[in-house]
Amino acid sequence: MLKALKTIFDENISLFNETEDATHSLELASAALLFEISRADEDASHIERTEIATAMRNVFNLNEQELDDLLSAADAAVADAVSLYDFTAVVNDEFDRTQKIQLIEMLWRVAFADDKLDQYEEYYVRKISELLHVSHKDYIKTKLKVQEGR
Repeated sequence: MLKALKTIFDENISLFNETEDATHSLELASAALLFEISRADEDASHIERTEIATAMRNVFNLNEQELDDLLSAADAAVADAVSLYDFTAVVNDEFDRTQKIQLIEMLWRVAFADDKLDQYEEYYVRKISELLHVSHKDYIKTKLKVQEGR
């Protein structure tokens, strides 16, 4: 199930030791989902990447080297991914409901970062929300929260 994600993780994040694999797999999965949104409209802008970096830095308290390595690995993971399931399975195993909603909020922030919401970005946020078992009500509430805060 997580074989593809583990392979990508092992190839790209060598600075972490084995006891930290679960935490860093979660970081990688979260960052990969954010990259999925930035790529959805086939225009992964610098502002979206900056939003991803800010979110990952704030949520996981990463230093700059860890952040750079994580973003590179996540970008590669998304390029090689066949489905969203590998990433959402890790998040489902580790995040509680509140953390999942916070991740959905981060996805919306990336989607709105360039001031235009593409239909494919919205589709991917909805799909990820469903895979994370986030209610439609919470999906809409986070969208409106981010939209109103812009």
